[in-house]
Amino acid sequence: MTSDLLENPFCITVCEFGETFFKVTNPSSVSELFRRHTSDQEGLRWIHTILSDLVDLEDTSSDILEQLSKVFNLHPLAIEDIRCSSTRPKIDKYGEMLFIVTHSPSVVSIEDEYELSLKELNILLMEKERTVLTFERSERNTTTAWISDVREKLASNGDHFSRNLSLVLYLIIDKLTDNFFPVLEHYGEKIEEIESMLMLENRTYLIRDINLLKRDIFILRRSTWPLREVLKKFLVLPEIHSDIKPYLQDCLDHVIQIIDILEVYRDSALGLVDIYLSGVSHNMQEIMKTLTIINTIFIPLTFMAGIYGMNFPRIPELHYGHGYTVFWLMVLLIVGLEIWIFRKRGWMGS
Repeated sequence: MTSDLLENPFCITVCEFGETFFKVTNPSSVSELFRRHTSDQEGLRWIHTILSDLVDLEDTSSDILEQLSKVFNLHPLAIEDIRCSSTRPKIDKYGEMLFIVTHSPSVVSIEDEYELSLKELNILLMEKERTVLTFERSERNTTTAWISDVREKLASNGDHFSRNLSLVLYLIIDKLTDNFFPVLEHYGEKIEEIESMLMLENRTYLIRDINLLKRDIFILRRSTWPLREVLKKFLVLPEIHSDIKPYLQDCLDHVIQIIDILEVYRDSALGLVDIYLSGVSHNMQEIMKTLTIINTIFIPLTFMAGIYGMNFPRIPELHYGHGYTVFWLMVLLIVGLEIWIFRKRGWMGS
């Protein structure tokens, strides 16, 4: 797999569809792409390019982007954002072309631990060319689940989605938005798990899990808040037909729902920190109480030992035949009395 990626660190998938047809091809280069698919194609076209993260794609990806830029007359700022791969969600308009940046989250399991993966997707909507261009970075040049879902929708409802290119854009954004919900479910279960463990024990390693949880929730919030603004701007664009706006509004409602859930999770994560600190404080108080009780028990014993350890020439009790026995009886009596008082006042366990 790695050698294949080194030889061909990108993958192009072309979906052409209309009311009565649906076709998928995988050209190996941009030149082959436009030998097969001319500008007078029937129906609409979705071109998805996956760029691999396993190798240095600076030259190769730039070459692909330059070729696509010349063919579709892409704006230089859009090309720069695609190369950057660390852009927050946004929407820009360059002439008749719309450029959208969004994110797709997933939870990756690594050696019995989980890690949040946030992939960036760049979308270009070109009504004149009846084409949607998408760019995704991935460790493997393979079709991800959301791409397969979009293909199935286009194949089964081509007559519906071929009416307007914006419907295709909505379908892509909707599938990416749906990817948030399994991730949210994972973090919801993680919060409940940590909370249950904190109620039973207060281990040091739990604070690490809580901090990782807070970090991931912060990353998800930072990704979804701009996405809400993207969809709001998209809804008011004059190019968007009124028939399509209800679909986009539904997608916006999902994003708002995701934001609301993340707000609850953020508060829950902060609550976990409070529970942890309260547990640490309680444990410290219990330790200090135990040490104080021990110290209090030995105070009168220390007093007695100090009296009989003084260097006076005449201490009558020292010459008493049963003095040693009496001393220990007094010690036991005092200790027993102290313990009885502590238990009666609830300072020691019953």
